[in-house]
Parts: sequence; C-alpha cells; structure tokens
Amino acid sequence: NDVGGDKVLQKKWTTFLKAQLSCSQAGLFPHTVLQHVFALPQPGGGSLFYGVFASQWQTGSSGSSAVCAFSLDAIEKAFAGKYKELNKDCSRWMTYSGPAMDPRPGSCSVGPSSDKALTFMKDHFLMDEKVAPVHNQPLLVKEDVKYTRIAVHQAQAACGTACTVLFLGTGRAGSLHLERR
Repeated sequence: NDVGGDKVLQKKWTTFLKAQLSCSQAGLFPHTVLQHVFALPQPGGGSLFYGVFASQWQTGSSGSSAVCAFSLDAIEKAFAGKYKELNKDCSRWMTYSGPAMDPRPGSCSVGPSSDKALTFMKDHFLMDEKVAPVHNQPLLVKEDVKYTRIAVHQAQAACGTACTVLFLGTGRAGSLHLERR
C-alpha cells in the first residue's frame, strides 16, 4: 500500500530500507555481493534466510562463492536500529544521531507522509551495521565456482537425524551442486 508522497518521492517507495548482510570468515576476502536468497520457515515460527554471496575481489579463475544463513530476528533487529546518513563534507556514511522520525522510516503507515518525513526517509535509507550487525560465518565457501541460485530443504536422514540440504545452481549451464549439512 506504499503510494509514495505528494511532492517528495512521488510514485516511489517510501518504506524502502537497506541493511548490509555480512558473510565473512577471518583470513578470507568477505563475500558481500548477494546473488540469491531462499527463505526457509522454521518449526515454531520465524525463518532462516539462506543467501548465496560472491566476493567483490576475484580469487581463482571464476572467483568464489559462499553460503550464509541469517535468522529473521537478526534482520529485524538491524532494521529496528539506528540509521546512517551521508556526510557530504567527507563523503562518508556516518551514524545518524539526530531526533527520531515518526512514523519510523521503513514502517507502513496509513495515508501519505509529510514532506519532512519523506525527505528524512530519502536521506536515511541505510541501516547502521555497527549497532546491529547482520553477520554470519559461511556454511560453505567454494573457490572457482559461481553460485547463482539456492534452494534449501530440511529432511530427516535414515538414522533419524535432521539435515539441511542445499541445492546450489551454478553459472555453468546444466550444473547443480548438492551439499548436505
């Protein structure tokens, strides 16, 4: 139901926010480019989001891919945190420490928002990961493979143990990798 503003952000989303997902491991280049994501509902509520990440820095002939999982709770915590704003003097993103805006950017509200609120939303769409980082270590890192898609299934092994199966599509036609965790 996001219809945008009357003057500011006409015909544009006003509830759009971004938070950085970090999929990194000590000693390796971080995988920060999200390629694809799969939401897996959890028994008892909530979801795990599995993401396929690439690195900005290529290692090997095809680069590398990583898979990380993030809980819905961790993601919601990041979006409830502080905002960043661009400091135009030094061209750096800084933590916003000014007064809170009501309605909170990223939340749905009934009817159009004020121009002041929309201008705030336009300038503060990025969440501050220092306050509520969304970070996880990779479940899987593969060199010389570019994963492009992921699907996840939770199954029960013959011995009764629960296992997570990752179906990973690659950049090569006709190639699918299967990892069991």
